[in-house]
Amino acid sequence: MTRKALIATVVFTLLPTSGRAQSDFSTLPSYQPLLLGLRTAGMGGAAAAFGEDGAMPWVNPAGVARAGRSNLSLSANAWSMEKAAVPSMLAIGGPLAESSSRGTSSEDAFFPSGVSFSFFLDPEYHHVLALSMLTPNRGQRNLTSETAADAGQTVAKLTFTQVREFTQYEFGPTYSYCAGNWSAGLSVFLRYLPITFVQTTNATGYRLDGHFMFGPDSRIVDAMSLDLDLVAGVQAGPFWDGFFAGAAVHGRSIHLSGHFNQSFQHLIGNANTDELMIEIGKADIPAFEVRTPFWFSLGLGYQRPGRFAVAADVNLYLPQGRYQNLSGAQAVRVYTGTESFRTEGRDLIIESEQDMVVNVSVGGEVQLLDRIALRAGFFTDFAANTDPGDDGLLEDAGNSRMHRYGGTLGLGYTGQTAQFQLALMYLYGTGRIMAMNGYLESNGTINRSYAASDFSSHTVTLSFSGRIDIASLFSSMKAAASEEIGRLGPGA
Repeated sequence: MTRKALIATVVFTLLPTSGRAQSDFSTLPSYQPLLLGLRTAGMGGAAAAFGEDGAMPWVNPAGVARAGRSNLSLSANAWSMEKAAVPSMLAIGGPLAESSSRGTSSEDAFFPSGVSFSFFLDPEYHHVLALSMLTPNRGQRNLTSETAADAGQTVAKLTFTQVREFTQYEFGPTYSYCAGNWSAGLSVFLRYLPITFVQTTNATGYRLDGHFMFGPDSRIVDAMSLDLDLVAGVQAGPFWDGFFAGAAVHGRSIHLSGHFNQSFQHLIGNANTDELMIEIGKADIPAFEVRTPFWFSLGLGYQRPGRFAVAADVNLYLPQGRYQNLSGAQAVRVYTGTESFRTEGRDLIIESEQDMVVNVSVGGEVQLLDRIALRAGFFTDFAANTDPGDDGLLEDAGNSRMHRYGGTLGLGYTGQTAQFQLALMYLYGTGRIMAMNGYLESNGTINRSYAASDFSSHTVTLSFSGRIDIASLFSSMKAAASEEIGRLGPGA
């Protein structure tokens, strides 16, 4: 095979085919919420049965009516740190030399997890309306890796960088009704999901006699999906001297609008012979959807007020069949080394699907002092996105699936008109990611392939939450104002 033909062969195995692909940014990897609410966060998210704090509009709207008074719930800025490691993200093999390197990711951030204001509509405290802005899900990754193989006369190098971030914002009203031992509720959320994704890879191989082969690639994505999320739920209890039960259903998302911007560049060439192949593409498509399926939550709890409480939730996420995140066209400028740039129009179709998943949450609370409670919980966060497979193409590099196991510990204070909690969450994750391999030939040519590799992560999140009794606060303010007005009156 001639050197030019070899380059052409390598190029067309690296470039993404026009048509269908699934990427990490096209699905929500999981649905288990972050630290939301007050007691809910401390008890590992187990709140479907008797939860009544600021997480309820999302977890189970029926609990909103059980707070008893109009209130303002705030989960203040949460601090999160995530570290991930891939033992073999990059590897070089061949007859001359071998090497491999770890991939590492380290990110920390501050972000608001939720605020909810609820007020009762009647003096009997049956009807309540709440307005919430929540951040139930957030993901970030900054994965880098680099490796080199030196065989004396022939040297090869691989580099990989991936930066990915998404935040799920939910904003909307909740109506809840409570009568006796029963309550029910409905939430309507507008979901805003911005996604950014930047990935670069590079493969170089050269010999000391002057042969030099290089292949940098980059992909930048800026996308957004705007959807409606509906949540309905019921709660029952207490019955049998302290038992509670609850159920909630999240409807399949209703898509409203979205956009998808992408730019990419693929290049490979031989500096010694001036042979070069380039593809530069750009897409600006006014449509993009990240769909979430139906899922159901069932909860059972038991509590003795002032002493202790225990609860357990089971969450069933139904599978999501293959669907199109987007379908459009992109303009690609192509240069093959024998002519000037030409522009091609190519189809761009991104498809996704999600598996059925079952997650559990278990939590408990023990009253230490009259106003101090210790809370703890355990939960699973199994991924719903599909496995990246055993091998793939360039556009599959960095795709991953991770299952996580988490624990929470919270210390709560309950006063007459306010409640506060400091909660700590730890998550351990394990899964697979599509890694990059290179094969170094004796002439300095390096050919790339992609295969799945194991990886793991550790996440620590700290959150401070509070809830204020608005009715008592307003009553105190009104009494104070009346007292001051009385002092300024004629008899002052």
